[in-house]
Amino acid sequence: MDSTSKVILFFILCIACGLGIGALVSKTNLVQIPIAHTSSQPVVSDDQSSSTPVVTQTQDETQTPVVTPITTTTPDATQPSVVVPPKPKPPACPVAPENEVDQWLAPVGPDYSVGDDYIPTHLVRVSNYVQAATSTMCLNASAAFRLQTMETAMKTQGLHIVVSSAYRPASYQETLRDNSEAKRNLVTNPYPLVALPGHSEHQLGMAVDIVAGPKYSLDDFINTPEYAWLQLHSWEYGFIQSYPIGSETITGYSTESWHYRYVGIDNATAIHNQGITMYQYLKNLAAQIKNPA
Repeated sequence: MDSTSKVILFFILCIACGLGIGALVSKTNLVQIPIAHTSSQPVVSDDQSSSTPVVTQTQDETQTPVVTPITTTTPDATQPSVVVPPKPKPPACPVAPENEVDQWLAPVGPDYSVGDDYIPTHLVRVSNYVQAATSTMCLNASAAFRLQTMETAMKTQGLHIVVSSAYRPASYQETLRDNSEAKRNLVTNPYPLVALPGHSEHQLGMAVDIVAGPKYSLDDFINTPEYAWLQLHSWEYGFIQSYPIGSETITGYSTESWHYRYVGIDNATAIHNQGITMYQYLKNLAAQIKNPA
């Protein structure tokens, strides 16, 4: 064999050896390649308690994010719980006897009494209609509704009123009368400010005492724009000032700028047009009913 043939044979053997070694290496690598985890089920970590597992997911970004357990704190049983008592409801308004005859237009005054036991019909909470000094005040439902309508009209003019007194039972009226008489100077003020029990318009459930800012006092009400408005418009809503200035000898009571009584729009209009006191009008009305022409 010449030298050329030997060289060619050497190269052929080298190539064959290289191919054999490459095949062997490829087989070995194929066996050692790890299989990636492709299951969609979560894997539970072994080092965690079964009651609070830490759940992980595969590296696939389309899977649900990692879920961690929610920790809750148990309230300390040694700490006392705070119990807020419910706000007590005011007592209900008095209810008139079943056969009670309503005396809403009675000419109540020094010479006429509705009786100590009289309770007007259809009493409702004043505070459900307008602002009142206390939530326990009651008033006849019709009077309360008209008072609300009147107050709404006043608000459009920037005026605001508060009811300081409404229905009074005879027992409460007696207490007020005793306190008032103890302070009254008969020389300078011969006419009482507080009526006797049974003789007060407040017992009818139709009368209210009204105050307004800035002082919200009875004596100061005459100086307020609310009083000036009522002088012009209260009759349009069925309310009349019971004891106007200069009427003491007619009504038997001192002037009260704050005291208004509901007599209905028709009666209030007639009183306004006739230019007389409500007491005179109601006495005339009672006489007409008793002795019709």
